[in-house]
Amino acid sequence: MIAFALCFSLFPALVSFIPEDVFLRRPEGGRIRSSMAGALGRLFDFTLRFRKHVLFASLALGAASAAGIAQIRPETFVLRFFKAGNPVRADWEHIEAKGLGLSSIQIILEGEPGSFGRPGALADLSRLEEAVGKFGMVKNTTSATDILRHAAAMAGRPRAGPAEMTGIIRSPLLKKSGALSEFLSPDLSKARITASIRGASDRDNIALIGDIERLCESDFPGMKIAITGAAHIFSRLNHALVRSQEKSALVACAAVYACFVFLLRSPLLALVAMLPNVLPIVVTLGLMGWSGIPLDVGSMIIAGVALGIAVDDTIHYLTRAGIEAGPGLSTPSVLRKCHSTIGTAMVSTSVILFFGFSIIGFSSFRPIYTFGLLTGLTMVLALAGDLVLLPALLLVLPPSWLPGAAGRRADARERGTGTESQ
Repeated sequence: MIAFALCFSLFPALVSFIPEDVFLRRPEGGRIRSSMAGALGRLFDFTLRFRKHVLFASLALGAASAAGIAQIRPETFVLRFFKAGNPVRADWEHIEAKGLGLSSIQIILEGEPGSFGRPGALADLSRLEEAVGKFGMVKNTTSATDILRHAAAMAGRPRAGPAEMTGIIRSPLLKKSGALSEFLSPDLSKARITASIRGASDRDNIALIGDIERLCESDFPGMKIAITGAAHIFSRLNHALVRSQEKSALVACAAVYACFVFLLRSPLLALVAMLPNVLPIVVTLGLMGWSGIPLDVGSMIIAGVALGIAVDDTIHYLTRAGIEAGPGLSTPSVLRKCHSTIGTAMVSTSVILFFGFSIIGFSSFRPIYTFGLLTGLTMVLALAGDLVLLPALLLVLPPSWLPGAAGRRADARERGTGTESQ
C-alpha cells in the first residue's frame, strides 16, 4: 500500500524535475521493445492457431500436477532446513553422533498420592523407561529410578532393587540436592520420564509420541498420561502452521476471485481469469510432489504470495483488452494489440520478479531458498498463463465475454434510443 501511494505521489513529483528534452530524445519505441513486441506477436499467432491444443495441454498439465500434489507430504524437519556443511547442521549432527539428543519428549504419569512410593510402581516405571529407550529415535532416557539407583550406589548398594529404592526416596540428601524433585512430585503422585531424541521431522515425532502414549496406557492403565516437551510442542505447532497456511491459500483464492468479479462485472469471466493464476501454483505444487519437496512452513507460503503477485498481469491484460476493444474489432485483433502493448510490460515485470525471488535461492536456510526459487518459477509460469492460456480461453469464448462488452452494449442501446427519439 505504501508503494502504491508513492507511485502516485512521490514518483510523479520526482519525474517533474527531469527536463523535457530527456524524454524527447528517447525514441517512442526502442530496439529492445520492438523486438519484444515482435516476439509477443508471434507468440499470439501460435496461440491463435493452436488455441485448442493449448487448452488441452493445460488441462493435461493440471491433471498431472494434481497427481503430484497428492504425493506431497506435509513435513517439517528443522535439521534439514540447513544445507549440508552448514555449521548449525554440522554441530547438531556431531552432538547426535556422541549419543545425545538436542530435543526431548517429557512423559508425565499421574496417579493417586503415594502411587510412586510403592516398589511395584517403581519397577513398572523402570520397565517403561527401558521400553521407551528401545525406540530408534530415542538417544537416552532419565527417570526417578535412575536418580534413586545412583543414590543407592553412592550409599554402597549398587544392586538396589525397587524395594530398597523406596527406602531412600525421602533421603535428606536427595531432598537437599533437589535432583529427585525434577522427576518425582513431593506427594509421589506424579513421575516424569525424559527421553532425549535425535532430530527428526514433525511427522516422525508425532508417530513416536503416539507409540509412547499407547505404551504408557498399557503399562499404567489407571493413571493419567500427558506427553509434552520441546519435540511435542514444536511438532504440533509446525503441523498447525501448515494447516493454517493451507486455509490462507484458499482464502486468498476466494478474495482474488471476489476482486475479479468486482472489476470485470462478470462471475463467469472472473472464473476464466482465475485459471491462468491458479494453474501456475498447481503446477509448482505438483513439481514439489513429484520431486519429493515436503510441504513445510516455508513452501506453503508460496501459494498465497504468488497468487497475490501474479494476478497483477491478468488485471493489466484484461483491462487493456477492455480499452482496445471497439465496434468492428474481432477478438483476435484486440488480443494481438494487448500482446504488443501491455504484453511488453508484463514480460519486464515478470523477469524482474523472477530474478528478485531467485536471488533468495542463495540462502543456506531451506525454507527461504525453497520459497525464493519456487516463487520465481511460479512467476514465469504465471506469465505464460497470461500470455498463452488466457488468450486461448478468450479466443474460444464468445466475443461478448470480452471485458467491457456489457458496457459497450449499454452505450450502443443508449445511442440507439437517442437517435430514435430525435
